[in-house]
Amino acid sequence: MSSFAFHKRQNEYAARSLRRQEIYSLENKYSSALHKTSYRSRKSAKRLDDDAEVIGDLIQTSPMTSPKVVRRLKHSPVPKSPRCIHDPHHLHMCPIHCPQDQSHASHEEGEHRRSQHIASESAQASEEDLVEAEYRTRQETRQRAKRISLQKRLCESEHLAQEAFDELMQRGPEFLIKPRSHVVWEKSVAKFVCTVQGFPDPHVKWYKNLVALDTHKYPGKFRVYHKYGVHTLEINRCDLDDTAQYRVIAVNPYGETTTYFTLVVKRFKSEFDKSYFFPGALILPLHLDPVPAPSTVSFRVSFLKGFDVTFGREGESMTLSCSLLIIPKLKRILPDMQWWRDGVRIFDSKWAQSFWDGEHATLCLSHLNKEDEGLYTLRVISNASCHDHSAYLFVRDAKAEVAGAPSAPLDVECREQSRDYVILAWKPPSVEGGGPVTGYFIERCHGGSTKWERVNQSPVTMALQPITGLVEGFSYRYRVCAVNKAGISNPSRATDPVPAADPIDTGTASAPRAGQIEVTEEDPSAVVVPWSPSHVSVLEGSKNYALLTWTPSEKQGNEGLSYFVERAIGDTDTWQRINTDKAVKSPRLAVFDLAEGKSYRFRVLAANSAGESSPSDPSGSFTPDKALSVPSAPSSLMGTRNTKTSLALNWHPPKSMPGLIGYYLEQCRLGTNQWEPSNNKPVKDTRFAVHGLETGEKYIFRTRAVNAAGLSEYSPESDPVTVLAPIVAPSTPFNITLLQAFKDAMLLSWRPPRSTGGSPITGYYVDFVQVAGDGTLMGEWEEANIKAVGDRMYKVHEMKEGTQYKFRIRAGNIAGVGSTSDASDTFTCEEWKFPEPGPPYDVTYTEVRNDSVVVLWKPPVYIGETPVSGYHVEMTDEPCLGQWKRVTTKSIDKKYFKVTGLQEGNTYRFRICAENQSGTGWPSLPSEPVKAVTPAGSHDVKLNVDDEGNIFLQLECPNATPDSECYWFKSYDELPATSHLTSENKDNVAKLCFNNATLDDAGQYSCTVTDTDGVSASYNLSEEELKDAMEKSNKIKHPTIPLKSDLAVELQEKGRVRFFMHVKPLSPNSDMKFIVNEKDVTDDKKYQVHIDKANGVIEVFMDSLTPEDEGTYTVQLHDGLASAQSSLVLIGDAFKELLKDAENQRKEWLRKQGPHFIEYLSWSVTEQCCVELLSKVANLKKETNVIWYKDEKNIMAEAKHEMKDGVCSLLMAEFSKKDAGMYKLEVVDDRGRDTSVQELSGKVMDEVVHALCKACALSASPLQVKSSADGIKVFSNLKHYIDELKYTWFHNDNKMVSSEKYHMGESGGQIWLQLTEPEKKDMGKYILEMFDGEEKHKLYLDFTGQEFDEAFEDYRRLKEAAIADTKRARVVGGLPDVVTIMEGKSLKMTCSVVGEPLPEVTWMKNERALVADGQRITLQMEGNRYGIMTIRQITTEDSGTYSVLVQNTFGSDHVEFTVSVYKQGQEPPAVPRPKK
Repeated sequence: MSSFAFHKRQNEYAARSLRRQEIYSLENKYSSALHKTSYRSRKSAKRLDDDAEVIGDLIQTSPMTSPKVVRRLKHSPVPKSPRCIHDPHHLHMCPIHCPQDQSHASHEEGEHRRSQHIASESAQASEEDLVEAEYRTRQETRQRAKRISLQKRLCESEHLAQEAFDELMQRGPEFLIKPRSHVVWEKSVAKFVCTVQGFPDPHVKWYKNLVALDTHKYPGKFRVYHKYGVHTLEINRCDLDDTAQYRVIAVNPYGETTTYFTLVVKRFKSEFDKSYFFPGALILPLHLDPVPAPSTVSFRVSFLKGFDVTFGREGESMTLSCSLLIIPKLKRILPDMQWWRDGVRIFDSKWAQSFWDGEHATLCLSHLNKEDEGLYTLRVISNASCHDHSAYLFVRDAKAEVAGAPSAPLDVECREQSRDYVILAWKPPSVEGGGPVTGYFIERCHGGSTKWERVNQSPVTMALQPITGLVEGFSYRYRVCAVNKAGISNPSRATDPVPAADPIDTGTASAPRAGQIEVTEEDPSAVVVPWSPSHVSVLEGSKNYALLTWTPSEKQGNEGLSYFVERAIGDTDTWQRINTDKAVKSPRLAVFDLAEGKSYRFRVLAANSAGESSPSDPSGSFTPDKALSVPSAPSSLMGTRNTKTSLALNWHPPKSMPGLIGYYLEQCRLGTNQWEPSNNKPVKDTRFAVHGLETGEKYIFRTRAVNAAGLSEYSPESDPVTVLAPIVAPSTPFNITLLQAFKDAMLLSWRPPRSTGGSPITGYYVDFVQVAGDGTLMGEWEEANIKAVGDRMYKVHEMKEGTQYKFRIRAGNIAGVGSTSDASDTFTCEEWKFPEPGPPYDVTYTEVRNDSVVVLWKPPVYIGETPVSGYHVEMTDEPCLGQWKRVTTKSIDKKYFKVTGLQEGNTYRFRICAENQSGTGWPSLPSEPVKAVTPAGSHDVKLNVDDEGNIFLQLECPNATPDSECYWFKSYDELPATSHLTSENKDNVAKLCFNNATLDDAGQYSCTVTDTDGVSASYNLSEEELKDAMEKSNKIKHPTIPLKSDLAVELQEKGRVRFFMHVKPLSPNSDMKFIVNEKDVTDDKKYQVHIDKANGVIEVFMDSLTPEDEGTYTVQLHDGLASAQSSLVLIGDAFKELLKDAENQRKEWLRKQGPHFIEYLSWSVTEQCCVELLSKVANLKKETNVIWYKDEKNIMAEAKHEMKDGVCSLLMAEFSKKDAGMYKLEVVDDRGRDTSVQELSGKVMDEVVHALCKACALSASPLQVKSSADGIKVFSNLKHYIDELKYTWFHNDNKMVSSEKYHMGESGGQIWLQLTEPEKKDMGKYILEMFDGEEKHKLYLDFTGQEFDEAFEDYRRLKEAAIADTKRARVVGGLPDVVTIMEGKSLKMTCSVVGEPLPEVTWMKNERALVADGQRITLQMEGNRYGIMTIRQITTEDSGTYSVLVQNTFGSDHVEFTVSVYKQGQEPPAVPRPKK
């Protein structure tokens, strides 16, 4: 943080402190006024609080205030939009927020309601008390409002103060004391100390040569600790390897700072310190890394397995590994293993880590970038010897986030750095994407941050750009994105953090790598004025800046120097100082703001505390150049064969190449026009090997040069080059055989070389030498032929009869003559006259399998006295080589034989003997050893017919090489030179084609593939197979268009008709005709024709079908030579049915325009044993009516139908057969109507009844028992009972029948069994079996033990109570509820009375006993059964409530009735019935 910003924050903090003190004084003022409130006011306020409920607490997090309680009247409403007036970071409201400042009106309204509430409670008080209470309430309201306002101001002040304090404390790291560079003696301790400040506390990390120090890897070597803010790095037992540049980085969320220092370790003795190897000389740490081998130790290094050319992609990880054998194997002493890339050594970093486990040297690249592309070399250096292994690593571009965007730039580096600027350079990308690169965006981020910000708002066009406006002391990382018209590329790999500081402060100006620091001794001297710098020059420049460099003063004292730079325009002597504000410490500076076209001169002054030097000599004149131009195009690009998967390219450099960075190459497979980058990192040489190509393919190439201005034009394309292995001379022939000897000549034969060298053999050369009797050579080897021999058979003339000779052979091709073969056996030049045939020759084998092999040979040249009649095959295997056994049981007349019964994995040799009438001749030379193992990649020969009708035999050979040749044989002889048999080899597939095949072509065919592990196979082509293939070929050559489906018709929505047929895909030139009743129709209003030729779909649409459309429909297709036709006859019933369906489809479409059923009526039985009719309706609206009908009668006319999700239902409870009928549901509105019918009768009704019976049976509750005076009842409750549900009772597995003792029945949804007069024998197991028509459902009851005893006891008790109830006095009938009688009439009331003993009868009027007078009122009993009351000459006074009370020893009964008497001539009054 700058000092200006620091003082500015101090001033802000002071102003906020003054404001806070002012608010505190206001608070004290208001607080003292509040304490002067009278006791009566406080008491009134307390009563107000007691009548209020707590609605929340104000929780003040600041320690300066205490919590408050917020209350409101119990009947006052809570504000609708509360909002806290305090800072949300320091004040919270539970459970509601404080009111806003703007809501004082609503607050006063609430206080007014409080006063009204208090007034209502004290209505009985005096008028004086009411006035006083209202006054106190208003005072309290004002005081509360002032307190809340004051509290808000306090919180705001506290929040501002806290913000000021946080801003004052938060700042990036800054070194107060930087570590100093040291020069120490070997084995001593070096300690570096620094202090750093910042808030929050910065994190400090130490580095050595840009690699973080790992204290765990070297325990005891490095020690890092900090105490009381002092950070320390301690290096114990320093050695020469510790001489290096060190760096310490401090990072926190607000920035990063870096400082550099240097450690130089000196050795006291010049010779090697041998004390390291004496016991007790030093205590070694627990972990010891291998040390480099001393010069006295020599190693033998062998690379067992190295890494090959490798391909990776940006963002992936890659591992390169070599297996090594090092002899001797020492634990701590190893040769120096170094990894290099393009001649630059690779040191461990976050991008690359090297490992050694004793056998494997590994380099791990954790995150590939294009910078990692190059030639990697592992060098093993020991005792002045070096062993290395190299291979190229290609890194492909990552997939662009934007299609067509260029690939990412690469090799972003800081070319120059200072306090406030850096100069970045990078390399343009190889892939421009959808258009040329128009510029670059540069991004940067602070060293410890991950937030990237764009530096330039508009793209820069040069790949070299100064970045200004940096903050001194901060570190930055940079990356670059390329731009074209399609978008922005992925970013490049970011640079390491670059500090914005003078290079002399960071150590980059003079800090070399470890082991390269120069140590000089200098005596202290007094500070003097330095001498002038010298050799001022412009190191590099562009149109807007120049980078100056100079040589420091030779005499400068013991104090560091700083420099000032001045410039002059042209040849003038007017000098202007450039860096007036601050001198630079390093001897270089970038000068900006130069005018294009003007010339400048520069000079430098050195300065220290003693003063400034005189100016240096001016530099030469420098004129800012115009923009750098791109190079011209390279030329003369040529490719040559290199390996099976690579080509070597060479080209001429461009004529104009300012600031050349390198070259990019592109490749294209011939005929594809798809160019791909061959390299993603520029190559500096004019030659390059392109790897990863497909063998046998032809490629063309182009290249262009690249500099900071961009890419040049493409070079002219190279000539096509085929990817093949380089051609070399063939290997040596072998198996030289003597086929026949003459008096002065010898006929020789030999086997061809195992390798032709990539080119056909052009001839052979024969050498001979005379041999003495003891086998020694007599003289030099002589050439038997000067001109090459094309055949593998040669007759050597001018031989001496009886003389012995040896021979050797050489083969040649276009690359030259190969090495000579081994010398043959000794042959004697003596004419053959024996009667047996000579030896066969060229014994070979083919079709090697795990258990068989086919042996081939050529007949002998010398046949003896009679022709050869046959051959015998002999074999020897590996366990008993030399012991030959005959394989053939009898001689064979063919020159091939398949040997079977071999043991898998065994090695065999074969030889052949010819025989004639005179006997068996000499055996041939043994064949080459053959192992009975099927070669990898072996396949069988197959017979095929291709799409053009060509018949061919095919053999796949995935292991074939570009030099492989495929040879076909018939009966293992070379094929005759005929035009109807041709062979071709392509894509590792060998074919033998039969042109105009005949049955004579049947036979045994075989194929052999050279330059493989003996891949070969055969096929016995029979006449039947050939005949089938010929028929198939004929069909293909005279084709018909295959029909996937014939012409068919289907109906679509609205009754639309679709004719369609499927065929195989048609060509764009195919033709189609649609014919209706022998008339061609075209695409018009009636017929819409659609043809999808790519998918072979033909469609014709008709909007409607009419009776006139009856007839025959035909589609004719023509596609080249092929044709097809399909017809559809729509006549008679077929057309009528289609027409009817079309009309129905039309109706169906019209139906769906209004409300319609998507699920028609169906019935179901619910768990509640109800029958439910369900349907689902679509396209509803509010006005849609739903109407239910049964047997055409509207039901549920006034019921409201709620159709949730379109479901409409009718629920029928207690369903029975009387509910049978035809149910119809109709939905109707202004758009139309739809109807659905469900018939519940006949078979459907039987199904419903069965389902209902089953549901009823399943709803039955477990059997229960209930006692009554009549007996014990066993029953089960059903949700519904239907008569069709049959049931049977069982007692102890015996079927029960109804009788006087056992009553059975069902009522009220209950099936019951009544046990009349139960007895002990009625105990047992009861079963209720219900039959639903298909299935039986059983309920069980174990009615024994305690359950039976309790039920039986309840029965007895209830029976006795019933008997008692039958003897109780009761009125059993005879009395009405109301009696209306005219005045003057007689009233006689009679009631029947029962009871034992005879009840006593009492008549009452208006709850008083009625007394008989013997005349007008008489009361009597008649026959001990009837009670009679008689009233004569009744009057209105007799009106009232009468009752009769009967009672005996068992109980009583009471009945009331009303008597109403009206006068003569009046209407009988309406008398209410008496209450019972």
